[in-house]
Amino acid sequence: MKKKIRIIFFLSLLIFILLSSCSQNLESADQLYNIEIDEAGVEESSYCLNPEEEARALSTRASIKYVRIYEHSWYRGAYYFITEPNEYKTLDSIGMNDRVSSVRVYNGAQIYMTEHAAGAGYRMYIFEDVPDLAVYSINDKFSGLLWQPNPTTTSNQGESPGRFAIVYEHSQFRGRPAFIFSDMAKEVIPYPYAPYSFNDRVSSLKLYGGASIQLYEHTNCSGRSISFTTDIRDLVPYRFNDLASSAIVY
Repeated sequence: MKKKIRIIFFLSLLIFILLSSCSQNLESADQLYNIEIDEAGVEESSYCLNPEEEARALSTRASIKYVRIYEHSWYRGAYYFITEPNEYKTLDSIGMNDRVSSVRVYNGAQIYMTEHAAGAGYRMYIFEDVPDLAVYSINDKFSGLLWQPNPTTTSNQGESPGRFAIVYEHSQFRGRPAFIFSDMAKEVIPYPYAPYSFNDRVSSLKLYGGASIQLYEHTNCSGRSISFTTDIRDLVPYRFNDLASSAIVY
């Protein structure tokens, strides 16, 4: 009888321990889930590195074009406030070299973020909010900021870059992006929009300003081609993934 009581006691204790462990795991899972939601939220948790300059600029010229560059994704952490036409050919001077993880633009602002100082290396044209540069494999890799990406491709007011396409090296608009404007050379993709070759690497694309794009299998717009008038998340179903060597945007 005593042996049975001991067995029942130990079994009860074991069940209690297992239930307690499961409860703790569920609480941890809930906490992790909440952290993920907080990180993915749009609500800002940040502070300005140059607050006096920001306050002065916004109080005197409400419609001024400006950007905020953040050290963390989803506009969190320290950020630097920059107005047009102030340029930073080296972000090291403001303590943001290789630290930019997200960008917000205001009032039609258009900028280049450059891989190296003095406008050298890879350039990314930014004309809308970018919550996470890691999506494009370029998180914490920028060292310079320039305004007005390309005057020859913008309107007289400088508000719109006109018709253009963004092509991506991976499906679902992931990986490094490169830009093709309607009046650019037809090779994929010309400097300064990417110093490395995008030949046979395009896997998805987005179109802006009512643009259409014609992709060609070979250089100089030759060989098999395919045209698109809407965003394409994946070129695999069209049998044109990693095949484009030149393009025309019109």
